[in-house]
Amino acid sequence: MIGFAIAAALLLGCRVDPADFERTPVLEPIELGGPTPPAARTAGEEKLYQLLYAAEVGDRTFADGQQARMLAWLDAMQFTDPQLLQLQRLLDRLAAAEGAQQLWREGLDARE
Repeated sequence: MIGFAIAAALLLGCRVDPADFERTPVLEPIELGGPTPPAARTAGEEKLYQLLYAAEVGDRTFADGQQARMLAWLDAMQFTDPQLLQLQRLLDRLAAAEGAQQLWREGLDARE
């Protein structure tokens, strides 16, 4: 009988209201600016960077823009010779992995 009284008291005493789950935000929202190009070294370069970060239309144009941005980044990084050698080794490993993947896909196509 005592167990029933305790269970009834617990059930009647526990009430969850949807308002219990509402919380006011504690932090103010932060508005971040979009990506920006690196600072130009001279006034004449500013227009070039604006062009490099402009939206491209089409796959080929996007690929060309990506290549131009990568070349600008490589120039701005001013890598040392050992760092460039490591990048070349990474490119070689990537090319080998892409070749292996192509062979694997061709094998799958032949079996299919």
